Amino acid sequence: MHRGLIFSGILILLLVITGCNVNNKVSTVIYNSKEELSGEWTEKEPPQETRYKLITNENKRKVLRDYSDDEAKPYYHSIEELDLTKEVAILAYLGPMPNGGYGIQINKVIQRNNKLIAKVKYVSPKPDDLVTMIVTYPYDLVTIKKNKLSVNNVAELDLVIVENNNIK
Repeated sequence: MHRGLIFSGILILLLVITGCNVNNKVSTVIYNSKEELSGEWTEKEPPQETRYKLITNENKRKVLRDYSDDEAKPYYHSIEELDLTKEVAILAYLGPMPNGGYGIQINKVIQRNNKLIAKVKYVSPKPDDLVTMIVTYPYDLVTIKKNKLSVNNVAELDLVIVENNNIK
């Protein structure tokens, strides 16, 4: 009986020390943009052709093949030029926009266990803004050093996007 009480006491002490949480989720900020994109989304509908992709050395060729229809778009060549042996990249692409004044930015990336949570903001021109009258392809491409990540295999990472405070 006395040993049972001692064992129970030790068990309770261990639970208190470890925070009483078996799924202890630690979040680490691994990227913060230097400046936040100014403006807001003023359109009635959210952008329809956005793309988000975690790009690693292992999947870079597949991403380029999958996006081969987009070879003329600036982000395609930016991906092509990346050396991902010591980094991973996150692409945020807004899609083709009818004119200038649109933008997209990855503001922050947080790692929580095997998830990379990217907070993304997109903006559109105000109705009275003077903008270029040419189709644009706004994108942001962020690279993160692998040594900042707390996983051994980057293939285990999942990308979660939070768009203007809505999870996608």
